[in-house]
Amino acid sequence: MIWAELARIALIGTDQTAIPENIMDVLAARGMDTTSSADQLLLDSAAVFNQMRKAGLIIPKHEGTLPAQINISPTTQICSFRVIRMLRKILDGTHPHALNEFLLHMLRQDKQLPPEFLPEIFEASLKDAAMWEVLSDRLDERARWLIQLNPAWHGLASPAEGMDWYSTGPRGKKLLFEHLHKSEPEQAIALLETEWSLLDFRLKLEFLEVLEKNLVPSDEAFLDDVKEDKRKEVRLKARDLLASLPSSSFSQALFDQIKPFFEAHEKLVVSIRLPDELPSATEDYGIDLTKAKKKFGSGVKASWVAAVVSRIAPSFWEEYLSAKPRNIIAAFYESHLGDVLGQALVAAIIRHQNADWAEQLVRHEVGRGLANTWAVADVRKVGKLLSPATFNDITYYYLQYNGSMLEEENHIVTRMLLLRDFAWNEQLSRMVIEGFRQWMSETQTFFWNLLHYQRILESAAYNIPPSLIDAFSRDWPYHSPVWPRWEAAVQRFLRTLSFRKDMITALQEK
Repeated sequence: MIWAELARIALIGTDQTAIPENIMDVLAARGMDTTSSADQLLLDSAAVFNQMRKAGLIIPKHEGTLPAQINISPTTQICSFRVIRMLRKILDGTHPHALNEFLLHMLRQDKQLPPEFLPEIFEASLKDAAMWEVLSDRLDERARWLIQLNPAWHGLASPAEGMDWYSTGPRGKKLLFEHLHKSEPEQAIALLETEWSLLDFRLKLEFLEVLEKNLVPSDEAFLDDVKEDKRKEVRLKARDLLASLPSSSFSQALFDQIKPFFEAHEKLVVSIRLPDELPSATEDYGIDLTKAKKKFGSGVKASWVAAVVSRIAPSFWEEYLSAKPRNIIAAFYESHLGDVLGQALVAAIIRHQNADWAEQLVRHEVGRGLANTWAVADVRKVGKLLSPATFNDITYYYLQYNGSMLEEENHIVTRMLLLRDFAWNEQLSRMVIEGFRQWMSETQTFFWNLLHYQRILESAAYNIPPSLIDAFSRDWPYHSPVWPRWEAAVQRFLRTLSFRKDMITALQEK
């Protein structure tokens, strides 16, 4: 890991990127002079670690105090050998996306993993915050002790009891700040303010990114001060965060900037125009026009309008235009700025986590019937705002009234079905799989434009209720001329579905 990071920094150049703090800690522990120039430090470290890659290292004997033996609750069981074999298949990549479901059912059954699996679970948790939220509260003291031994896992741990703000380094401070801000935000801000003026601008940005994860109204006063920081990057970030607080005076002032260019008319028609001249205080509201033009791919004025709309809480438009979300969305898309305003609405809904607007936006996108151009990450973020019932309702009724086959790979329904971790109900599952099976039995020709069904089957294997395995294991058209083209994908789908059913059954066994 350390060698790969050193190689990455060397390729980018020390003039373009700084050596991360966790890497500096490792280098210092190996005797490197971290006070030397970045170039010299990188060269010295490469020389040392290149030799270490070729040598065998003797693991030092642990000299600290080992944790006391943990008494497991009488109701808790260690997973059976059968279950462990299944977990090994997941971790080895045979059924890689079943891990979250495995852990969820394991916890429901009040079972526990053998300790030797903890390192792999920690590594997986670094990439999946949602999984860690499910698992973290159920860890015993042995697991928490183990986390402290690897610096790479420290982000998973709650700050150690007794850790002092004034004696710990930047890494520890960020952990403490994030932990404290969730329960006592005002106290966390007060601690940060004690040394804010002494921080390097990069550290300031890192703290602002931590703050962004859990913004609360009481953060407004602090951000109001920070938006006047001497560094442009810090100013822009603070103003961007203020825009994410709908209750802030900054958000209201930002909305006042854009209101004159949107006017409501009868029958809920909205007149939208571009400004004759851009407001002189554009940067004061956290908008970098160079980045806005690149993001929205339009002219300066249109990009400014879109950048502001992307920061505005969608609820502001409901009150100002006296209209419902679905009508406002339609008016924005149908305007001469439809392309950029569509992108801006997606960004605003994600920023403000507005579930009602997310539902109406997806329904509108389904109704358009055009190729969806959102980034994959945005499709996932908007989809996450939908309730399971809404997700299944939208996708099922689209297929019911437009034919059960999804020929357009980039239609919003296709793209949502390709996302994993969105549970399909039985009705939707039967519509997708039986529709595909029926198509195979009737067609005589392999269509390359349906190649995305290989990925739909892969997604279905993890999203469909595993109890349907018996229904989907039969009646495949083995004599169809296109069966040889689809056989491998169908068999993978059935193996994974069968594996999930067996896994849940095994976890439920006493």
